[in-house]
Amino acid sequence: MENTLFKLIFGALSALVGLFAPIAGLICCAITFVAVDFVTGVLASRHRAARLGTAWSFESHRAWDTVRKLVV
Repeated sequence: MENTLFKLIFGALSALVGLFAPIAGLICCAITFVAVDFVTGVLASRHRAARLGTAWSFESHRAWDTVRKLVV
């Protein structure tokens, strides 16, 4: 009886994971693009500050824009 219950539970979990398996590649691509966007944004901000001769500082409202991209 116990063995049958485990087979049923693991079979159901495997089916559920199998439904979402094709989405994993898309999620990895989206996270990669947002990470590249964040890094290039920081580099551009540092370059802009150096060109203008001002001190560079990390602005959190710009970082929140990246977080919103990642969530939405």
